[in-house]
Amino acid sequence: MSILLDGDEPARFDWTIKGGTFWSFSDPHDSACRHIVDLDQVQAIETSEIAFHDDQDELNNFAFLLRKTLDHQVRADLAWSKERKLYYFRASDVNTPRSFTCDASKKKASTEVVNVSMRKSDKMRIEFVRIMNQFLDWSVFTISGIW
Repeated sequence: MSILLDGDEPARFDWTIKGGTFWSFSDPHDSACRHIVDLDQVQAIETSEIAFHDDQDELNNFAFLLRKTLDHQVRADLAWSKERKLYYFRASDVNTPRSFTCDASKKKASTEVVNVSMRKSDKMRIEFVRIMNQFLDWSVFTISGIW
C-alpha cells in the first residue's frame, strides 16, 4: 500500500484484489495502481461477465467494487467516519458553512450540512462548527438483473 501513497500521483482506492485478481473499472496503466499489478497481465473483460456471474462470491466481489468506485467518485464531498460507521459531508473551507442541494421529487431541496455558529458576545469569533449528521449508506445489489 505504501507504494500507492508514496508516489507523486493521487492514490486510488476504487479497486480490489480478490483471489489474486485485480478488479477495477479504471485502467491501472493510467493510475498509481500500475505499481501493484503486472501490466502485461492486465486483461480487460466485459462488465457483464462479472456483473451477472453464476457464482455468488463473484457477485459479492462485483458489488464491493461498485461501492468502492462510488466511494472514489464522491471523495471530494464525503468522508467516512470509521468510528461512527457513516459518511459525512466535508467542509469546503475552514470555518465556512456549506449547503447541499439535490433534486427532490418535484423541486430542488437544499440543506446546510456544515454550520458555523458565531459567538453572541463577539460576532467575529466562532463558537463552534457543526457538521450535520446526514446518514448516508449505500448498499449495492441487483434486482431483476439490474444493478
